[in-house]
Amino acid sequence: MSDSIPTQLRFPPFAGFTVRADFEGGALSSDFGPLLLRGVDQQIGLIHRLSQAINDRRHASYIDHSLCDLLTQRIFQIACGYADANDANTLRRDPMFKLGAERKPLETEQDLASAPTFSRLENAANNRDLYRLAQAFVEQFVASYAKPPKMIVLDMDHSEDQTHGQQELAFYNHHYQSHCYLPLFLFEGLSGKFITAALRPGKRPKGAENAMILKRVLKRLRQQPEKTGRATSAIHPAVARYLLPQRPPRRTGAAATLAHLPRDRLSGPLLAAGLSHRPESRSHGTRR
Repeated sequence: MSDSIPTQLRFPPFAGFTVRADFEGGALSSDFGPLLLRGVDQQIGLIHRLSQAINDRRHASYIDHSLCDLLTQRIFQIACGYADANDANTLRRDPMFKLGAERKPLETEQDLASAPTFSRLENAANNRDLYRLAQAFVEQFVASYAKPPKMIVLDMDHSEDQTHGQQELAFYNHHYQSHCYLPLFLFEGLSGKFITAALRPGKRPKGAENAMILKRVLKRLRQQPEKTGRATSAIHPAVARYLLPQRPPRRTGAAATLAHLPRDRLSGPLLAAGLSHRPESRSHGTRR
């Protein structure tokens, strides 16, 4: 058509510059987050630490994306609100995500990984990889302090992660009234820093399981001068037995503070007071 819009519009030059407008769009992105995340990770080195925790079993001749690049892309996508791995099919060409992964933004040969690659990656991780990842988070927490703090408060609680469809190890949890996973999270109570997490099925947690996780975390943190733990949900006898030198009551309650200080300074009265508090929640048919 003779009256169609030209591919470029030319405007009068200004200060020696040629001014043109086109309708190509160029390399556009609506996400600036990957560049910010890249700057943060360059300072703390978290993604490199996590990549060292995973055993890469892929054959070297078939690798186009290193494990560190895959974790960078997946973590940055989730942090920017793209939790679904299928979003990688579009975002792999996004110039900001490519810059965040230290790839040239306009080179098609340097596109990021696609969704099938992440599907294989996430299904290849085994229990040993997950255990080492949890350890890597603890090491990252320890490394975040320039010098040992005077006190560390362990905030431990489970959180609902709802599932949809026939997902493996997703169970119905009566307390949350949903099918879910029930991962365990540990934070430092004074600073709010993340310490580690343990992936769990949606069933009700056992106290022995919580005590086992606490034991491993405290073993690593025992070099700190003082350590305090608190639980925001029920205190199971197995957890209390690990934290107290004497045998606690068989039934324990909620909203108590667990103290794990050096044995000669164990704040027994504070923990005993928490153990004696048992709210009457069973009248509502709720199991904690």
